[in-house]
This record gives sequence, C-alpha cells and structure tokens, in this order.
Amino acid sequence: MESPRRELVNPKDARIQLTQYKLRALLDFSSINYGDFTPKVLMERFSHILNEDLLIDNVLFYFKGEDRDWELLLNTQDGGLGGGALSPQQVVPVLDGLGYRKPTIVSSLDIDLFRGFDVIIPIFQDSEARAYVLLGDNSETTRGVSPVVKHLKFAETLASICYLSLSNFQQVVKRIRQQDLQHQMEMAGKLQRVLVVSPKHLPRMPGVEYGMFYRPYFEIGGDSLDVRRLSDTMIGFCVADVSGKGIPAALMMSSFNAHFRARMTVEVSMEHLVKVLNDLVMELADGSDTFITAFIARFDTRSGVLEYVNAGQNPPALRSEVSGSLEYLGSNQVGLGMVEELPYFEARRLRIQEPSMLVCYTDGLVESRCGSADIYSTSLVEEALARYSHPAQLVDGIAQMVRDQEGSGTREVFDDVSILALHFNSNSKSPSACPLTTQ
Repeated sequence: MESPRRELVNPKDARIQLTQYKLRALLDFSSINYGDFTPKVLMERFSHILNEDLLIDNVLFYFKGEDRDWELLLNTQDGGLGGGALSPQQVVPVLDGLGYRKPTIVSSLDIDLFRGFDVIIPIFQDSEARAYVLLGDNSETTRGVSPVVKHLKFAETLASICYLSLSNFQQVVKRIRQQDLQHQMEMAGKLQRVLVVSPKHLPRMPGVEYGMFYRPYFEIGGDSLDVRRLSDTMIGFCVADVSGKGIPAALMMSSFNAHFRARMTVEVSMEHLVKVLNDLVMELADGSDTFITAFIARFDTRSGVLEYVNAGQNPPALRSEVSGSLEYLGSNQVGLGMVEELPYFEARRLRIQEPSMLVCYTDGLVESRCGSADIYSTSLVEEALARYSHPAQLVDGIAQMVRDQEGSGTREVFDDVSILALHFNSNSKSPSACPLTTQ
C-alpha cells in the first residue's frame, strides 16, 4: 500500500491522497486472510501505518483476549513487539482506575507511566475493557497540529478494527483447537473400546457367566476390563486401573491391555506374566509417577481352580452361594510400575467347588465423597452379593444403587466406576491334583 508521505504542490490534493490512503488501510485491515494472519503480523502493520506513515512515534497496544490475561502486544517505545517495562500488570490497573470510556487526551496528566503519551483509546466490549491503545508524539520537528490529534479518529477506527481482528483470530484458533480436541476424543473413543471388552465379545463357556458395568469419570477413563478365552475350559481376565487421566493414561493402558492379551496363555506362569507387565509399565512411565494396579487371574472350569495375582488393586469379593461365606482376595504384590524389581511373590490358587460369585471393581465404586467427607465402603458390593444370583443383574443393581445415592446427594463419585462380576459353577467335585495356596 502506497504511503501518503510525499511532496505535493496542492494541499487539497494532499488531503485527498491522505483520505484515500486511510480508506485503503481500513479496507486492508477489514479483509484480513486468517490463513496468513498472526497477532504479530497485525501489530507490525498497525505500527507501520502509525509510525512510518502518520508520524505517531509512541504506540502501546494492550489486549485482553477471551479467557486470557492482559497482554502488551505492541510497544514502539522499546522498538519491538510486546517489549519494555510497561507491563500490563503495572499499566492496566491505572487505566481501569481512570475510568475512560472514549478517547481522551492525557498529555496534561501528571502520571509517570504515561509520559510521552498524549491520548488513551479505550476499547470496550459488553461493558468490559478489552483493549487500551496509547499514542504519543515525541517529535520536536513537527509543525502545527500534533499527528496524534490530527489522526485521532482514524487511529481510533484502526485500533477498533485491530481489536476485532485479534478477537476473531482467537475464535478461529479456538475453533481449530476444538476440532483437534474432537479428533482426540474420537481417538479416545477408539482407545476406550480397546480397554473395555464389549459384553457381546465375552467368551461363552459352560461353568462361567458374566456381568459388567463401566462408567468413565471423564470422556475417556483409565480403567480396563478384559476377559479372554484361553482354552475350551479356561478363561483369563484382568481388571486394571491406571493412576493418570486422559489420553496419555489411556494410551498406556491400551498398550498394557495389548500385552496382557498377547501374553496371557494357558502355559505362561502368572509370576512371569506379572513381571513382564511390570517391565512394560516401567518403560511406558519413563520416569513419571504413573503406575497401574491390576487384578490378573485365570479360571479353569474343569478343575475349579482360580489362580490370581492382585497387584495393588481393590480386593475382589468372592461369595459362595451355598454357604454364604464371603472373602476378599487381597493384594499379594505392589502396583505395576511402582518399583523396577518386584518383591518375591507367588500367584495364589484356590479351588471353587461351590457355585460362587466373584465381583471385581475399581476405586470409583468404593471411594466416594459426601460433603467434605471422603468415604471408603464395600457395602454396595456386599448388599448386591446378598441380593442377586446372576452377574448381569448384580452389576445392574450396583449401578442403580450408585445412581440413587448420587441423586439423593449422599454420594459424589470422582473416578471411573468399573465392575466385572463372574459367576462360577465349575464341574470340579473332587480335590485338585495341583498344589493350592489360599490367602
């Protein structure tokens, strides 16, 4: 855009040229291509017009974006963008205190902060100050009316267009971020389908029935529920919870889940499997504090043997339908990824000779909040075990009790809620030939 600063014989022609220049400048600013736009580029153009073409030496541009703090985007006193000692924290409270709602000449104010400035242009939106532009002329060679006063109306209009362009730019960036977030959520949804086995994909096998419930606290949770067919008479299953949240935690859990599925076989020892998974989590955590708690088990419907390792997970509840006895399968190992070398341990084995129900669950079911009090209670698990004999009905019953408590205000859940119930009715009627250890 051609500058108006050139020698003209006719003053009338000079005024016409200046007016045309200003109109072109306003049109240029009003038709910004946001594909090539950045706040820095905008401030450079704004500065060039005021400094180079209109001889307004000192320019400050303070801007408050949506959901942001005040920023100093332009400071020509310091010869750069956003530089100098006139920080928003120093200047904006003073500007707010002056209470100006329209452009005001302040050259007579005895305020050190504003020395070298003649005019303050406030820009308001929805009754809130969103930008302040300070203009000053330090040139001692300028004759007649100061450029600041002479071009004040144009500078005000240009500053308003700059503010609108900056605000629109933020909206564009916000929209792009929302689209990116939506993409991440779609990816998270795919991850979630990997982490939590679909009920229709649960392996059908005589001697075992299932029920499951999963409700993430955020869009994507950090829990994993998985059941795999290992042979015609054996299943392997895992209930796990990662300590982190969001997509990074889900990525770690998806990798953990993939390794569990690949390595959980009939032949592998549970001790070796757990050590391999611990090494994996240590590698994925990469020095962070992230870890995974997990209940990992195998059940053989022919022998009735349940073999398990509880690595820091909430103890599943096992209830016999015949005797009514209830026991909790407590931890026999620390959480995976907590230590590089796991302490010595052996998988626990017990035979289930009577029809029994095993309920595995994560923190969100037994840890809750009521007012300011944190609560740990397994009462919902025990109540459901006493009431229901089918695993699907059991998890539905627990889920409804959770919703009822939330509706009454007596329970606030702050974590994922995951439940896997398994009903065992094995074919074993005689002592097993394999050595068994109990808790």
